[in-house]
Amino acid sequence: MIAIALPTENAESFTQRTQLDGIDYNLRFSHNSRSDSWTLDLSAIGGKDQADVPIVTGVKLFIGNDLLRYASGELAPPGVLLLLASDGSRKAPGLDDLGRVALYYLAAGETI
Repeated sequence: MIAIALPTENAESFTQRTQLDGIDYNLRFSHNSRSDSWTLDLSAIGGKDQADVPIVTGVKLFIGNDLLRYASGELAPPGVLLLLASDGSRKAPGLDDLGRVALYYLAAGETI
């Protein structure tokens, strides 16, 4: 299991580079102020034409759900991407709540 660090400063959008199963990905997190919720876009870096290859877009961050459930394509990570809350709640994170949640990647076949 790999813990993926999330920034704790208040920003409505940020992108970070993360390696999962030997492939580099851009994870872009965006906050929707209307619903006070976060979404994730994940793209593989350096496809055949050296452009980012979208894997999933607009996935809403929910506690305990596999954020890669609808990922497709040969560059999609084969594992599970989970958001868990440090306080044990199931409440989805709002703008100021990224400090109370953590993102984890479990390789294919790995369990918690």
